[in-house]
Amino acid sequence: MQIYGNKLEQHLSEHGLSPIYIIASDEPFWHEDAGRTIVNFAKSRGFTSYNYNSFSTDSIDLELLEDSCGSPGLFAENSLVVLSVPAINKSKGLREALAILERCLNPSLLAIVNTPRLSKADLGSGKPFGKLAAKGLAVSFYPLKDYEYTKFINDRARAFSLSLDPQGTALILSSYQGNLFAMVQTLEKISLSGKSGYVTADEIRWHISPENHFSVYDLQDALINPSLTIERRLVMIDSLRQEGTPVMEIIGQFGQALQDLYRLRTLMDRNQPLNSFFEGHRILKFLPQKRTVYQKAAQGLTAPALRHLIDLICRADLAVRNFDEKTALMLIRETAAARSCPSKIRLSAND
Repeated sequence: MQIYGNKLEQHLSEHGLSPIYIIASDEPFWHEDAGRTIVNFAKSRGFTSYNYNSFSTDSIDLELLEDSCGSPGLFAENSLVVLSVPAINKSKGLREALAILERCLNPSLLAIVNTPRLSKADLGSGKPFGKLAAKGLAVSFYPLKDYEYTKFINDRARAFSLSLDPQGTALILSSYQGNLFAMVQTLEKISLSGKSGYVTADEIRWHISPENHFSVYDLQDALINPSLTIERRLVMIDSLRQEGTPVMEIIGQFGQALQDLYRLRTLMDRNQPLNSFFEGHRILKFLPQKRTVYQKAAQGLTAPALRHLIDLICRADLAVRNFDEKTALMLIRETAAARSCPSKIRLSAND
């Protein structure tokens, strides 16, 4: 049987324990988290006295694997075997390891196989993983979308009896850039500090690892990326200022990003090829994977909207040069907010 990862707990409560689980994900967090969920459920069903053995197909002793899947012996009632498969290949060792698990399944054995993401072909009825899934359960985890990260953080926070304000959620999300382990560890640190209930971004900031603080280049990427929320952009601005980043540095990165998008938008409006822009760009010529993000950002902003954003940053620059950092920061935040809601930008007659 096959299910998506978000259905695992529901499946366990409705169908009980299966003899074998395949946890398929490219994110190691899900291997550990799903494995813990399965083992805890097994313990609640009497799987309390067991021998535990862990194997990896990188260097596996097949005889020891087979012995571990057999009788648990005199000092335990059950056996828990975890097999890690770092890469899906056609090696003899992998085929034999999966064949051993299939052959040795018994009421005293709980087997968990951690793999990278599996295709439909990998889970076909005649394939080794498909045969195991037919006797147990294949649980597939896919990369989270931006809105799913927010839900993930808030759901995990509730598990620690915490309630985060939107800026706090954005701070954790931006600090760890999709590192699920780090996100959960931060929430755990907050909980272990004795905090419960409502938590603000300022309180969370104390628990963010120093090596995960932002740079102005992260903020430039955040301004360009059309999928990021206003909260993430504003949190990054506030964090950089608290860490002492000069306002002029932030303005410089904003200005460069907006100028790049304006040049792209102009080329699009004139139906001219974009490759010359990318190849001549100081960063994008070396990082082609970022080109799609820039292109989507330019497509989502009209030339008048971009001129308006550039005007805001120019006014912020002028404010700094007149020693008015308060006004400059207000204009920077207004630029980030307007970037997040381009359809609501109020254009002047000159735009």
